[in-house]
Amino acid sequence: MIFPPAPALGAPQSDVQVGLVIGWRGRPAPPRALRTSQGSLETIVFWNAPVDLRGVNGWRVYEDIETKKVWESQDSTVRQVRIKMPSDTSRLFFVSCFSKLGRESAKIPVAGNSNTDKFVVDGTAGETGGTAPAPPPEWEEEPTGGCVLEGTEIVPLGPAMRVTSKENHDWIEIELADGRRLTATPDHPIYTDRGKIPLAEVALSESVVTNRGLVPVKAKWKLSFSARKLIVTLPGQLFYANGILSHNKRVL
Repeated sequence: MIFPPAPALGAPQSDVQVGLVIGWRGRPAPPRALRTSQGSLETIVFWNAPVDLRGVNGWRVYEDIETKKVWESQDSTVRQVRIKMPSDTSRLFFVSCFSKLGRESAKIPVAGNSNTDKFVVDGTAGETGGTAPAPPPEWEEEPTGGCVLEGTEIVPLGPAMRVTSKENHDWIEIELADGRRLTATPDHPIYTDRGKIPLAEVALSESVVTNRGLVPVKAKWKLSFSARKLIVTLPGQLFYANGILSHNKRVL
């Protein structure tokens, strides 16, 4: 496989070539942690991305039966959708993800309903309003992608970045042939010569995309210790972690 040269430090995301992930031919893993929240004349369906992000290119939502598609997005960072419904109505929804090659994951069911909290809005021609549905506060705290160990050098491939931290216990560490190391959560996505994969699945027989090009993996360890993990949030989603091209799942 021929991989394009790694972008220079600070290069905008448009210059980053990550086309090799298009070739993932397997069936993507399904979304997880599906929930709904009711509101007036609508419900919101929301979910978390699978831990294994290979092949995840977008999402589909079906209503009542698994063949009645009501929504689709090719933005893999979107994880919720509002569905209009009559008041005091229940529906069964199915959520799946799909790859660029058209492979679709299993369709995961979740029940949703709207409520009767509606009223006529003043100054309108009989339009109704009421309580808008919203995800529960803890939903945004659920993991949606990998994180790196506190102290890791982070270079964003974009104009803005926000970093928060949280306690963590399980880690994967890899060492490259040039001596550089990366310690991160097992689900932290990095780019290798076979595409974007979680750090836990990196093999010693493959090479990692870095700011110096492809570098072979020399060693790998599974570690357990308490430390802070850095949660990176940025528009472009791509950044270097100790020089290794990484991908985040939170977007500003």
